[in-house]
Amino acid sequence: SGVGIPLPAGLRPFSRPNAILIGELKDEDRIELFKKISLYVRFMHFDGMSQLVVEMKCLGRHVASTIMSPYCELIEPGDTQEELRAAIRGLMDNPPHEAGREWYITVFSRETFNRVIGRICARKGWSFPGD
Repeated sequence: SGVGIPLPAGLRPFSRPNAILIGELKDEDRIELFKKISLYVRFMHFDGMSQLVVEMKCLGRHVASTIMSPYCELIEPGDTQEELRAAIRGLMDNPPHEAGREWYITVFSRETFNRVIGRICARKGWSFPGD
């Protein structure tokens, strides 16, 4: 998601030894991988709420992002590497907010989604998806 940057031919997108390109994941593999992640850092400038942020928060993980999101650590675009390291260390020294996990589970539940979509459809005079 977000604005893409075309890479010159032959340039590997992850040429650093500590970065691994995992490619596309099946849904069942995503959850197993996500359980191994304790902190998700998202650097985006032109994006809204990411599904991955929601998934990480529902799993009770720390999230640091350049996009302000509830219960996530905000990274300012002008932060230095040292400021970023300090913020991440501060997060890792504390457990994630359980209230944040509960908030994401409640707001992004299937029941809430269906209720909101149902209200929008009723207001517009549309049939509910799947009816």
